[in-house]
Amino acid sequence: MNNKRQALVTGANKGIGLAIAKGLAEAGFFVWIGARDRSRGEQAVAQLRNIGLDADLLDLDVAVEDSVYRAAAILSEQIGALDILGMCGPTSMVTRAF
Repeated sequence: MNNKRQALVTGANKGIGLAIAKGLAEAGFFVWIGARDRSRGEQAVAQLRNIGLDADLLDLDVAVEDSVYRAAAILSEQIGALDILGMCGPTSMVTRAF
């Protein structure tokens, strides 16, 4: 397991999300790039790694409940807990009311 503090940034494959992920990685975090588009997510991870930053891809569509649960299970198994969660991806998850 990585001993660095852990951050997940959703919508981090471009724009503000990627800039936040880069800033966190520069501050010493291991950054998980949450992206629903795997190809763009891989490009973002490569961009960060190419400048010596620690990052990995997490397939995640925050608008799809099953995707959120899968991502949570992966992170729980691999790192236990997050230190930071940055929500930069669009959300429109609809669930039943209580």
